Amino acid sequence: AQDSYRVLIADSFEVSSEEAILAGEARRRCDGLVLCAPRMSDAELEEIAPSLHPLVLINRTTAAAGVPSLVVDYGQGVQDIAEHLVDLGHTRLAFLAGPPRSASNGLRLQGLESFKAAHPQVEVTMLEGGSDFDTGHGAVDAVLESGATGILAFNDLVAMGLMSGLHERGLDVPGDISVTGFDDIPFAKYTTPALTTAAVPITELGEQAWQQLRALIRKEENEAPGSRYQPRLEVRSSTGPAKAPRTAVHG
Repeated sequence: AQDSYRVLIADSFEVSSEEAILAGEARRRCDGLVLCAPRMSDAELEEIAPSLHPLVLINRTTAAAGVPSLVVDYGQGVQDIAEHLVDLGHTRLAFLAGPPRSASNGLRLQGLESFKAAHPQVEVTMLEGGSDFDTGHGAVDAVLESGATGILAFNDLVAMGLMSGLHERGLDVPGDISVTGFDDIPFAKYTTPALTTAAVPITELGEQAWQQLRALIRKEENEAPGSRYQPRLEVRSSTGPAKAPRTAVHG
């Protein structure tokens, strides 16, 4: 708005087959495009990128010329969360994964592999998940069966859904089980208990994405301060000291 532009937002709702169509339609209506964490394959992205220029990517990269990319270090962020849980005495962790085609989920998985290599005494169970509240709410049985005392959810919405489901089962967070999220969305600090998470600098990302896109639209030189952003661990009350190891629950 400060630069007298208007923003059109389109959401594919995790349907990767719709992304290229939406991106093409949006680009025809706009002066430039920011693609936020597209789920399409690398080959699809490489193919479509030239037709979308001027284009800026968030949480994806491409070999296409002249396409700036801004990436959050999700791998380090998830390692910081895991380290926090270990510091609290947790030795059995579970990761509720995100969408399989999510690049940021892949970065989290890589980070957890590095964490496991550095902490062979810690058991990390990988569980199928997703990116919404219902995913977390529906994962309660799998989480309890894992026997984990510390849970790393793909994002804050999944963590909130999980906490809701655990509460319905009469389990205490963090007394019985610690839960963490990722992103630090505005609601994260207002959950009961307040959610421990990794804060992604979304305002800075958005501002920098626009500065990069504006420079491309106006054919100006733009010196980017950096293209990689570090999440910040926000410790709140959804995590606490580990209890004695729980016996896996089968039902």
